[in-house]
Parts: sequence; C-alpha cells; structure tokens
Amino acid sequence: VLARALLKGWLFYPTQRPVTPAAGISAGHLTGWWARWGADFPSQSGLRWRVLSRLSWLSPASSPDAALLRGESAFFAVLADHFARSREPVLVAGLSQTDSGWEEVTRGFVVPTNW
Repeated sequence: VLARALLKGWLFYPTQRPVTPAAGISAGHLTGWWARWGADFPSQSGLRWRVLSRLSWLSPASSPDAALLRGESAFFAVLADHFARSREPVLVAGLSQTDSGWEEVTRGFVVPTNW
C-alpha cells in the first residue's frame, strides 16, 4: 500500500527567478506568481486587472464586460492605495477579452516591499 495526497489549487512562484517544481508535482499544475509591490509586478499590455476577494480565490476569474476591471495604470493606483493603508498581500487576476467576455489569463499575489 502506498499513501498519496491530492491537493488542488495553485502554486505561486516568484516573478524574479525561475523555479523548478518539486518532484511529484504534476507538470500541468495550476501556477501563479508573486511579486513585491512596486518592484516585480509582471506588466502585460492589453490585460485588465482586478483584486480577487477570498471568496473568488478557488475559481478562475471572469467578467461579462470591462466595467468591473481596470487598466494597468488605474490598477496600480488601487494597489498604491491598498499598500498605503495595509501590509496584507492581495491576490490579483489579469483578464483578457474573449468572445464571451473577459477571462483570467494570469493570477498572482502582490506582497508588501519588505517580504
């Protein structure tokens, strides 16, 4: 008998250096990134951004239109306001427009600069 565990979810890797997944991790596992605020944010043109509430962490983000999403400069203002008031990381999603609305293409944690 061989015991195994199956844990579903994302593994988050730092943006500043490549990481090789540990042995036993599926090559197709869900991945995200983490970045320090103001230093490592992975800029990607054409995406719209939003902060994900904890109730939205388990499923991919989507939106029927861009009204609830922000462009990169407006989103940076939201993050600047957050980190001026708090030291808590935030989970964010970058969404791209598809035929059926906006669908998540990237997600990551933005953490305070002293992490």
